[in-house]
Amino acid sequence: MLQMELKKTILDRMVHLLSRNFVVAVVQYIATCVKKQDTDISLIRHFVTEVLDMIAPPYTSEFVHLFLPILENSDITGILRSEDGKDPVSTFIVHCKTNFIMMS
Repeated sequence: MLQMELKKTILDRMVHLLSRNFVVAVVQYIATCVKKQDTDISLIRHFVTEVLDMIAPPYTSEFVHLFLPILENSDITGILRSEDGKDPVSTFIVHCKTNFIMMS
């Protein structure tokens, strides 16, 4: 349990770095953690929640291309979404799909 709290604290520090304009580096690191599947999903979910609480449009294309795949992962954000689509995850996804050309 102590190790999980330490990891959560580190993620909170990463969110702080994101707020200090280290956006791409932080989101790239989290995206790598998701791909490797070496980080507890609850920690990624915590990161996503914290980031969504602090961001607002306009978003850079680079940020969207890094962050959107994380949010589209239902294992991570499934329980954060509501049926009516009025949750922060759905709002971000809709905004991105409406305002950005998405390429694989």
